[in-house]
Amino acid sequence: MTDTNVVPSEPPMVSMVVVCRNESNWISRCLDSVVENDYPADRVEILVVDGDSEDGTQEILRQYASRYPRIRVLRNEGRFLPLGLNIGIRAARGEILMKVDGHSEYPVNYISECVHHLVRSGAANVGGGFDGVPGSDTLFARAAAKVLFSEFGSGNSRYRFSTGQPMWADTAYSGCYWKKSLLEVGLYDEAIRRSEDINLNCKLRAIGGRTLLVPTIRVKYHVRAAFRQFCRHALSNGYWVTFPAIAKGTRFSLRHFAPLAFVTSLLALAALCFSSSTARIAMAVIAAGYIACALTAAVVVWRDRPSPGVVLTTAFTYATYHTLYGLGSLAGLVAGLVAGLVAGLVAGLVAGLVAGVGHLGGRSRSLPVAPGACDAAIPAGTGPELCAGAPAAGESAASGADLPFVSVVLTCRNEARWIERCLESITQNDYPAGLMEIVVVDGESTDGTRDIIERHKSARCPVSLVRNARLHTAFGMNLGIQAARGDVIMKIDGHSEYPPNYISECVRYLRQYGAANVGGVVDCVPGADTTFARSAAKVISSRFGVGNALFRVGTNMPIWADTAFSGCYLKSWLEKAGMYDENVRRSQDFDLNGRLWALGGGTLLVPSIRVKYHVRASAVDFFRHGLSNGYWVTYPALDRGTRFAVRHFVPLAFLVFMIAFASLAISYGPARPFFAAGVAAYAICAIAASALAWKSAGTPRLIFTTAVTFGILHVLYGCGSLLGIAGWAASHRPIRGLWRHLSSWVSMAANIRFSR
Repeated sequence: MTDTNVVPSEPPMVSMVVVCRNESNWISRCLDSVVENDYPADRVEILVVDGDSEDGTQEILRQYASRYPRIRVLRNEGRFLPLGLNIGIRAARGEILMKVDGHSEYPVNYISECVHHLVRSGAANVGGGFDGVPGSDTLFARAAAKVLFSEFGSGNSRYRFSTGQPMWADTAYSGCYWKKSLLEVGLYDEAIRRSEDINLNCKLRAIGGRTLLVPTIRVKYHVRAAFRQFCRHALSNGYWVTFPAIAKGTRFSLRHFAPLAFVTSLLALAALCFSSSTARIAMAVIAAGYIACALTAAVVVWRDRPSPGVVLTTAFTYATYHTLYGLGSLAGLVAGLVAGLVAGLVAGLVAGLVAGVGHLGGRSRSLPVAPGACDAAIPAGTGPELCAGAPAAGESAASGADLPFVSVVLTCRNEARWIERCLESITQNDYPAGLMEIVVVDGESTDGTRDIIERHKSARCPVSLVRNARLHTAFGMNLGIQAARGDVIMKIDGHSEYPPNYISECVRYLRQYGAANVGGVVDCVPGADTTFARSAAKVISSRFGVGNALFRVGTNMPIWADTAFSGCYLKSWLEKAGMYDENVRRSQDFDLNGRLWALGGGTLLVPSIRVKYHVRASAVDFFRHGLSNGYWVTYPALDRGTRFAVRHFVPLAFLVFMIAFASLAISYGPARPFFAAGVAAYAICAIAASALAWKSAGTPRLIFTTAVTFGILHVLYGCGSLLGIAGWAASHRPIRGLWRHLSSWVSMAANIRFSR
């Protein structure tokens, strides 16, 4: 950066840039204070950039421009602050640029003092502190002025309440800059609507420029008097902290993230309150502690006249400000992560196209499998003897010799409606009866399921019953595997019916391709003859509903995939992988297949092997299942590093996108069309996908119900994913470990280092 530590022979030319919109209440006081400054009048120009004001501001500006030739009025058609500042800077003639706030009044020596320190200190930016005064004589306006200018309200914002000697800081009020420094860093970033000073100062620091805060130069700032404006400002300020931190790498102080930490801790505890008494106690303690601190801070700031009314109003204003600031930060965090995710996906898609990679999940290539003899795909000692005498592609395994013993494991609970059909379809399979067994692991059923199982013990192959006292699937599968005698373990679903050649085909492909797991494609059929059940079956069978879940939507040929329905595993591979993780309640197949893949064992999806699956007929069960599925995507991904395909996170991205734009739309008008466009685009896509799913067989009622089911399922799946993130955060007790994880992820995503 150019050396500026040279005292000029005459006062440098100063261009003051005032960006305003609808400031008729304050702009006259601001301009009067600037005009009356003691800096030489012939060395100052005042550029007022108006954002199409509608309240009489423009008339006031015309009067001042006619009275003072050094005042020029410019137009800001975009209406937002950074654009207006850049318009003023580009039109400025001065060597020094000073940003002026229309809500403020400046002391008579403000310009001369800032220029003096700027010239002599070698700083890139010099500014003062400011004192908040109520925007009107109302109880709320007085409380708001106290909140914004206290340490409990604003943390260590030195430019708000510090006094003493000049100091280097992250920002200062109404900055005074060298124009050449601003041109060197590219002026203000017009993609950032607030926190533009901190972002600019961050860019200046990157080239060696520092910000000098002179706290003895004080500016009078009129705090917003309307409650609605105050709340909208807090929400917007919070948003424009985390969003530029994630998306732009802007370095903020830790004080900016305190409301975010407070709000997210409360939300995380609130998510756990339904199931944990400890969480309820913790939430009550935090809330009580905050209330006590807010009341104490309110008493301190009103120590001269602490009446109950002003103390309670100030405490309430503290809570409102911190909560809305934190919610805005959360919305900005979500929006920044979505922007990063979209950018990453675009980059990944481009890289994938260049490299010829078709699978976006990052685990495997979804490329056609080239059939061949079993080879190094199965490590030594993991069962290569099963590959001996592998039959040809068209030969039935039932007619071959040296077939492996197959143990079919079924975990169930209260499946009396479907389990008989399932067991009959398995016992009637064409696989040799002497080379198979059925192990049913029952989770304490109370609807007659056990009686049905007992009746099938006389079937053509052995049927054994194992009790699952812990009820959940992963534990039941491990019990079944431990009780199984076979070299091959086949996991089946009690809601399904299997074709006669299912076992033999799975075994044939398992041997022929050297896979660790082989499974088929599921054909979803309604669980009842109701409009909702028929719609639900279409939803989870369409690409709009489940993305590129090939085990649901099918494929043209066998491929290596991240999962397959009703997997057929080599038991040796399961033992090597440590079997099922009993801490994962859903998505356990993805977790297991991911560990198998890491060990070199692939999952083969064979589209010619098809299973009939009865979709849940109850709307409550169906949507609860979707919520649970969403939870058990993000939780194991964060807690155990389970790798999922991109499709699993699309509902989360969609939901956080809508939340972010809905939050932003409250305080930022231009975001409302984007939010409305997003909702409309989704509705159009859902209706189009519904019409396509039903084609000529769909009635308007069916199409509408299916479109609504799409929307509810995606939202609940996304909510489940958010709850998974909250659950992981709440269960991750070591604070140091949590901070280490978060800081490392954020640093990798945005290359951020937070200043102290």
